[in-house]
Amino acid sequence: MGVLSVGDDLPVWGGGRRIIYSIIEYAIGTIGERPYLNTLKESFDHGYNHADLGALTRYELSEFRDAAASYARNIQWKREGLKDCEELMRGLLDLVEVRLTQLTTH
Repeated sequence: MGVLSVGDDLPVWGGGRRIIYSIIEYAIGTIGERPYLNTLKESFDHGYNHADLGALTRYELSEFRDAAASYARNIQWKREGLKDCEELMRGLLDLVEVRLTQLTTH
């Protein structure tokens, strides 16, 4: 199991290690190397199976959201041999939107 924390007062998103790693690698391939993406990837490389999106700036989180949305639109999980993840991805994107709203209003 793998999880992403989006914010302290938001539910943890559990998508599984394989899909989270796939999203992170897709983001790196799409937008390039970023320190925050490398940190997320290293967390999974070291076997923690958890990464904290809540620590990202609004810009970083927006960039991650855009890459994750592209991953979902392109049905990338099927190319990776994963089960249908449309609903799972919608849950992640919804949580990220809530967090972005929090960052805007605080």
